[in-house]
Parts: sequence; C-alpha cells; structure tokens
Amino acid sequence: MGFHVAAVAAIFAVLSDGAAAGEITMQMPAGIEWTGLPKETMGESYERQWIPAGSNILDAEWVIVEQRLSVAKPMTAEAVMALMRELSREGCAAVKFDGPYRIDSAIGQGVRGRTYCTHDLDSPYGTVSDLRIVVDGTVVFIVTSALRTRPHSVPGGFTFGSGAESEAFRERMARSADFVAESVRIAEPSSEPANGVHIEVPGNLAATNALDCVAAETVSNSFTAADITSGARACLDMGNYDRMADLLLVANAFAYYDTLRVTDTSAHAALSALFAEQFADISSAQRDRAGTAIDALAGDDARVGALCANLADLEPPEYLPTYMLAHGLAHLIGDEKEPPLREIDRAAGWREALTFTKCPESRSGDRL
Repeated sequence: MGFHVAAVAAIFAVLSDGAAAGEITMQMPAGIEWTGLPKETMGESYERQWIPAGSNILDAEWVIVEQRLSVAKPMTAEAVMALMRELSREGCAAVKFDGPYRIDSAIGQGVRGRTYCTHDLDSPYGTVSDLRIVVDGTVVFIVTSALRTRPHSVPGGFTFGSGAESEAFRERMARSADFVAESVRIAEPSSEPANGVHIEVPGNLAATNALDCVAAETVSNSFTAADITSGARACLDMGNYDRMADLLLVANAFAYYDTLRVTDTSAHAALSALFAEQFADISSAQRDRAGTAIDALAGDDARVGALCANLADLEPPEYLPTYMLAHGLAHLIGDEKEPPLREIDRAAGWREALTFTKCPESRSGDRL
C-alpha cells in the first residue's frame, strides 16, 4: 500500500540550490516550420515545447520538448532514463521501451532510447517518443521528440488507414530518431541573461483560501489543491514535516479529482507545478527532511489508512478549480474550444481519486 509519491518525490529530487548550466541547441527536423511555445523557467531549470506552425499543443502530430533540470545530487543518465520510464508506465495504458543506448557528448555522459505508449491516459493519443538525456554533474538535459498516433492495443502495433499513411508515419519515426541522435547539442554556459519567461496568468496555481499548517483531517472539500499545498509549505516552514506530508497526500487526491473535471489535458500538470512553485526555494536540508517525511508516510499503512478514512468521509470537492484551469495552454493562448469542465459522476470520480492516492479499497468505497 502507501500513498502515491512518484510525482511528489520527483519534485523534491530535482529541486536544488542552483547550478550553472548550458543551453540546449537543436537543428529542428527539416521540411517543417516549427513554432516554439513560451519557455517556462524555475531557477536554473526550464522547459520549452516546439510544435509545427499552424497547429496547437492539443492537436499537434509532432511535439518536441527541451528541458534542463538542476538536480539535488549527481545522477547518471541511465538513472534519469529509468525515472522517465517509470513516469511513462504510470501515464500509459501499455508501454514498451527500446534502449537505452550510450551516446556521450563533450559536455557529459548521455543515453537515448524510445518509448512506445499505446494510449496516453491524459490525452486521446498514443505516442512514440524518442528521448535524448545528457547529464553534466547536477545538471540534466532532456530532449523528447514525441509523435502522436491513434490509440492502439499493443505497444508498437499501429493502426493506419492506408499503406501511404503507414509509410509516412514510419518515415517520421526514422526522422525523429535521427533528430535526437544527431541534431541535439548542449552549449556551454552563457554569460548572457536567460531569455526565458516564467508564465504568470491570473489564477494560475493561485490559492483562493490558503491554509496554515493545519491537521489534514480538518481540511474540507471547499479547499482547493492550491490551498492545501500552501498549508504544506507552511508546515515545512514551521519544521512540521509529518503534517506537511499528510497535506501533500490530501492535495494529491484533490488535484487528481480536478483532472477528471478539467477538459484541457495540458492543465493537468498543475499538481507537480504547484509543488515546484511552493517548494522551489527550500534549502538542501529542508529538501532532505521533506523527502524523508514523504517516504515515512508512504511506508506507514496505518497512518495512510487514517488519512484515507477522513478523505472517504468527505463529499467530493465542490469548488471551481481555477488554479488548474488557468494553468492550461488552451487558457494561455486563448484557444478554449470546449467547455472548461466536464460533467462527471462525482462519487465515482472521488473513488478514482482515492484509488490514485493509493488508499485501501475498503476505505475508498465506504461512503461513496
């Protein structure tokens, strides 16, 4: 048992006190005009997505993502790849991996590999993703080239409407693999100021009724995941790491429930973004203690069971998840083509949220 800590632990693993780092430079695949979306930065880390001009992130057939992460401790490229694959397993209906293959550079050690995902659980697509990872001490560079496909039942077993469609897709797969292997470079650190933009949109990740360091059992269904995460940060500042971990478990459940309601799948990253924003400036000692507290909670079945019992006794959240809606790209670029919220079976959705949070089944279904 134990609560779902992958996203939380990953955030604490990558937060660091800052480190000098280079920039990723790429020779984009030829024959396509590429548009770079705004770069999102957090300290020395950044992420930027590239899509074919004329498309948007919700329907683009090919998406390239460049990331630079400042990590707390040195990691091998293979360890980073293993983490990326674990995240793929959690986000895909079924998945298959090819690699990793060593592909070192002048900057640091590296690997490349490919992931076949039959159906991305947060989108209507399957994907074939080529990854290039380069590690230079405590700086990790990741380039992902993702081709979207129709959902299919067997990883790597595609369905096409014609032979020409099949041939065109396989040609794109070859170009994607060549791109990550041959056309990605890591530049030396620049003395110029970073030109990244940290996106601030009214309501984006904002708490509407920020909590103090309260006991998790006092949280009602009127508080948002952003409110609860603010309370977790207040606990960390007070040195109450156990209560911090309890509140992060509750925030996990609330945010997952909100992903079931919010139609813009790009907004679903709000939970990890919340954690990154709230805990970006903590010290190494605080980060280590927070990670220890999260691990301790995950291994304490009785404590998790008590927290889950309180959650099961709540009615599902009733608030408007503005913090998540404003985080989505559809809101950011003014391309909201569908209602922001979908109607769901609230009781079934809350049961699913508690299951995601790794609550015991006997408790997640008691009242619902």
